[in-house]
Amino acid sequence: MKFHSMVAGFLIKVLLIALSSSPASGVGRGLDTVTPGSPLEETLGTYHALIVGINKYKEWRRLQTAVKDAVGLRDVLVEQYGFIEKNVILLTDEQATRLRILQDLRALASNLGEKDNLLIYFAGHGQLDDLTGDGYWIPVEGKLKDPGTWLSNSLLKSILGSEKVRIKNVVVIADSCYSGALLRGRPSLLTLSDREAYLKKLAQAAAKRSRQVITSGGMEPVADGGRDGHSLFAYYLITALRENKHEVIDLENLFHTEVWEAVTEVGGQRPNVGRIKTPMDEDGQFVLKNRGLGPNGPADSELNEKQRLLEEEKARLEAEWRQLESERKLLEEKKHLLSERLKLEREKKLVEQEAERNRLELAELREDKSTQEGIAGGKADSDTPAAAMPRIKPPERPEAEGTYTVAVFPGTYEWDIGRWGTHVNAEHSYEVMAGELSRNLKFRLARSPSAGGDDAADVANPFPLSPEESGRIWVKGGLFSNKSPDPEAVAEIGRRYGVDLVLMSYFSGDLELMMESHLIETRSGRVLTEKTTGRLRRFDEDLIKNIDTLLGRYLSENGR
Repeated sequence: MKFHSMVAGFLIKVLLIALSSSPASGVGRGLDTVTPGSPLEETLGTYHALIVGINKYKEWRRLQTAVKDAVGLRDVLVEQYGFIEKNVILLTDEQATRLRILQDLRALASNLGEKDNLLIYFAGHGQLDDLTGDGYWIPVEGKLKDPGTWLSNSLLKSILGSEKVRIKNVVVIADSCYSGALLRGRPSLLTLSDREAYLKKLAQAAAKRSRQVITSGGMEPVADGGRDGHSLFAYYLITALRENKHEVIDLENLFHTEVWEAVTEVGGQRPNVGRIKTPMDEDGQFVLKNRGLGPNGPADSELNEKQRLLEEEKARLEAEWRQLESERKLLEEKKHLLSERLKLEREKKLVEQEAERNRLELAELREDKSTQEGIAGGKADSDTPAAAMPRIKPPERPEAEGTYTVAVFPGTYEWDIGRWGTHVNAEHSYEVMAGELSRNLKFRLARSPSAGGDDAADVANPFPLSPEESGRIWVKGGLFSNKSPDPEAVAEIGRRYGVDLVLMSYFSGDLELMMESHLIETRSGRVLTEKTTGRLRRFDEDLIKNIDTLLGRYLSENGR
């Protein structure tokens, strides 16, 4: 036989019943009637509970039913007797330490008042001390042979029996071995035979303070197993609460009429009811109001059947709604996947189109190279592809007032297109920039890095940059950053050669080019930058547009 331990089967349950009274019409059906404003209704206060159930002990033998007993009692009190769930403390297994049980018990004892009711329930191991004869509840971490780690009956009784504890009614229900050690005094039963007299006496008893104890056994071990996964005592107690047909009943009567005989005859245990001997016990009663009864009572089979059918219809509709919701979500997922597939197909088509354009451009570049090589008599080298390109000679123009003198400094190129024999190189880039400067009457090309060809020599005084100067004018900020001009170095060199502005360009990419043109003011070192994305086959047009935009910005900012 598996055993709950001693008075440790003391599970505390603090109940709060929100008593919404409704008149019961079943006077011929064995129901007690409580009307709003009646003496009994006014005496029923607020309910709290502390419920403890321990199966998984750290050192003591594990139990099978204690946790289920605790949860089952909590559920019936909340569902049927109006206990508010937030006012019910449930401690199971690792939560049910000695410190936690005492902390919760002391908090309830300190904070509840004269209109409150407290139910305490314990299901677990209990033990008697051979030396003192005192009974103990065993918390989850309790040692096998160390009473100092247990929770004694005397400590529980000293707390609950204290005159400073103002709670109106306290009942302790202990489902553990040796739980009878808690009892002192005899029960004071009220007869149920005369309903009217019972309700009158119940109202009187409920108004008095009480300190009651209900135990699953006496001074002997009690069985862990029973029925439906509960201990025998818990099974009959929970069943009695669920099947109770009285609107109000005191726990002593419920125990003696529905629990005591069954547990005694079936299990051979000696469950009992008594009181904690203390001046705070005035022979009152712990009374429960059964809120599970409808206004017409449980015997109204027609109403119960309608309610059952309504519940079934509600469950069916909820199941259909969940099915429809699941199908709707599935349809949305299919639509999303279809949309993603179409999007990928469009992107794939665009990539293929771009690849085809690049292929055609490369083919044109190869054809241009072949043409240039043919013009040069087959002697053109890929390193000198500009030989076949016409040079740009700026037209002659008169000197105008307010013009800016400009020097073109060497550009920098980062790309991988030399193998195609492209005409894009430093010399050709200079010629494009020189031509654009010549078209703008506000700028005059005064200096260039080299004489270039015969035509270029006509428009600019060449100046050679030393290797040190060439290394200073372009800087790189980091490993992955582009080169950019050093404004101080460029302005210093520009002032030395007597020009107002210096124009420099940076190119990178392959078939799609990124070109940056920089205009540095030599007097202040101020830099204007214009970035353009162009294509190799439109290099001249894109560079001219880039330079023209940059010069226009400079004139606009300087009010010209």
